[in-house]
Amino acid sequence: MNTKNIKSSVLFLAVASAFVTGCGADLSALTGDTSGGGTTTNGLSSAVSTITTQIGAVAGMSDYTTFAKNDAFARISTSTATMMAAPNFGLDWTTSLTGLGDPRVSGSTSISPKEFMGVQLDDAARATDDGHAINAFGRMNDAFRILCAVGVGVSAGGTTVDEFGYLPNGTYPITFTAAIKTSMNNTCGLDASNISDGSSMTLTVASGTTNYDKVFTFDLFNQKYMVKNDATVLRVATSENSSYHYTRSMAEYNKSTGVTRAEYVTVPKSGQNAGTEVFRLFYDSVSDDGMILGVFGNNTSLTEGQRFIVSGKPSTGDAFSLSMRIDIAFGDSSSREACVTASTGNIATDGSRCTASSTRLVGADVTAVAANLSTWYSTYVNDGASGPADSVRDDWGVAALTDSKLIGFSSMATLVSTAIVP
Repeated sequence: MNTKNIKSSVLFLAVASAFVTGCGADLSALTGDTSGGGTTTNGLSSAVSTITTQIGAVAGMSDYTTFAKNDAFARISTSTATMMAAPNFGLDWTTSLTGLGDPRVSGSTSISPKEFMGVQLDDAARATDDGHAINAFGRMNDAFRILCAVGVGVSAGGTTVDEFGYLPNGTYPITFTAAIKTSMNNTCGLDASNISDGSSMTLTVASGTTNYDKVFTFDLFNQKYMVKNDATVLRVATSENSSYHYTRSMAEYNKSTGVTRAEYVTVPKSGQNAGTEVFRLFYDSVSDDGMILGVFGNNTSLTEGQRFIVSGKPSTGDAFSLSMRIDIAFGDSSSREACVTASTGNIATDGSRCTASSTRLVGADVTAVAANLSTWYSTYVNDGASGPADSVRDDWGVAALTDSKLIGFSSMATLVSTAIVP
């Protein structure tokens, strides 16, 4: 799959193309130096901390991601192992399979399903060439962490914000002094060193209506951010029109129930040989139940990509359920299923998902989303002779991100059954 420019845009990219998101930054405290030499924690930064913490917690359903970070999986360099009849993984689980590329390495053509899932459950995984995010955690967090830098930029510049980090409606110039860039780095983990001192941009703040309190837009790049933060809910949405894609990220944390839901969708613009991705994430911190849906395709064929559903208990689980479909690598259109031991990444039960217990979830069959994906793909993505125009694909772009846009699923069951719609 061509992954050209499937990257979450970073703040002020139009000002300096070399602006790079920081990796491994601790956003738990979100305090940093201000232009006056003190420290600040603003509401936007705190909101980012909450969202990224909740999203990142789901990665805890697997303990074996440390192996993925160190490339320590035992690889078989060929794909000649005996293919097992669906739904068993068999030898394919630890075999580097042609048609399943390493998402960290540009141009990679083979990786084992075991290592692939290790990367997908590693919330710190990044591409080796330029550090861009490659999975659900990175894609979503990069988008939402931009709000942290917005809060730093305006507060460090001397503008007063309220307890939620909100500015009065209006326009605000942000000038990139050395002090503000340092504060963005210290507070948000965003390296702004390649932005020239004195560069500037204008932030516009407007009111939302029912579902979002505030809307943030900028004069130098085509992105929009919407936020709601009250006693019950924290809701963040962002959209982008880039050179190659329309992209939307949404996340919602219910402070009363402890449930976090998030969704990321990116579709290529018409005629672009670029990738397509969908991520859905659910986490109930009270019952410790988590689920992730991941879909990777290209602009002409959904079946030439990969898709998976992984479910487990991030804090208390000892295994997770996996359902996975990779048409090219598996040589068919069937799914493979397994119950995978969280600490080792080894298959505990091949051919079936885990039996539900106090430490395991039964999960879901990824083929259950096939109809929804097919409808979504043929309507909004496929770039064949009758593919949709950009006016249709822009349902995920900046103009289409309105106050009415909310996450469609409410539970793990509806995460699978709810159609992917604008």
